[in-house]
Amino acid sequence: MKKVCYTLGLVVVASLILTAVPMSVAHGASVKNIQSTQMATGASSLQGVDAKIVQKSQAYLKNVTGKSYTFSGAKKWSIDNDSGWDFSIKGVEHSQVMVTKTGELERIYVDQSWGELKDSYKQQLQAAFKNVLQEPEASKTPEKVNISVDKSPKYPKGAVDLYTKIDNNIIILREGKVLRTIKLLAKQEIDENALKAASGVFAGLEGVKQGTLVEPSQLITANGKTVYSLVFGTGASQVFVNVEKGTNKVTKVAAYELQDSVANYKEAFKKMKSYSEAQLLKNAAGHSKELLKVDLTGYKATLDPQMTAVVHFTKSGSPALIGSYNSKGQFYELEFKEYRE
Repeated sequence: MKKVCYTLGLVVVASLILTAVPMSVAHGASVKNIQSTQMATGASSLQGVDAKIVQKSQAYLKNVTGKSYTFSGAKKWSIDNDSGWDFSIKGVEHSQVMVTKTGELERIYVDQSWGELKDSYKQQLQAAFKNVLQEPEASKTPEKVNISVDKSPKYPKGAVDLYTKIDNNIIILREGKVLRTIKLLAKQEIDENALKAASGVFAGLEGVKQGTLVEPSQLITANGKTVYSLVFGTGASQVFVNVEKGTNKVTKVAAYELQDSVANYKEAFKKMKSYSEAQLLKNAAGHSKELLKVDLTGYKATLDPQMTAVVHFTKSGSPALIGSYNSKGQFYELEFKEYRE
């Protein structure tokens, strides 16, 4: 499981912005971290599952939610050398309890109505609303709240995340504290200078055209920083650009159409592993100047020890960057580490 970087938080946010997202999407793992993965397969039933594992999984769920649930089905999953069971919750359309073959918890994802929530969760959310929202939104009650627990390395062990939406505001709590807020914006609500800064990055993205701005855009506040999260284009051609509010500093650029396809991943993986840190530093120098306005002279490039094709750029007294590259050695994603979520 350590090699897989899940994007569960993004899935939950997407479901709040748009419509409910099928849980099969939540299984999606980053292509840059997968060498051999087989996701949940087989008939969805509890047949063949050890009753003790079912009971243990239901106990995990009750402990997190405060409510007793039963399961409507289970599918086997396997990721590299790990495997286990993926349970769906009876009566809850989009839900998941994922455990290992020995019954150890990997993930919980479940929606609850406001009335079903633990009193402690209600109190945490109400306090957060008053802290981050203005009236009348601060006094409103959301229709549903998503409760998530993820044991992958990206998340603090055992931490409970709460996701909910009030009008155009998404509030995310972790262990009772506000982790992130997201305000959904129409184009006319975005600072024109921020939009101009975002459009400027396309001159540095060779072969990538600027598409139409996707609405709604997001204004994200986390770790004391507020950035516009802008998406241009559609489908596989989308480009993601983050711009800090007020300073109009571009903090992240990601053009995933330049990423290698899953179909050719084995061949691409070998090529990506062949690049030296010195070569990658040279390759990134032009991109960093054009995209983030950072001169990499004097920087050191270090390959991430766990994530394939990810490089950390550091220099004493200068901002650290992190980037992802493809089999051509081209960087399709660059970001200031201090703004990284």
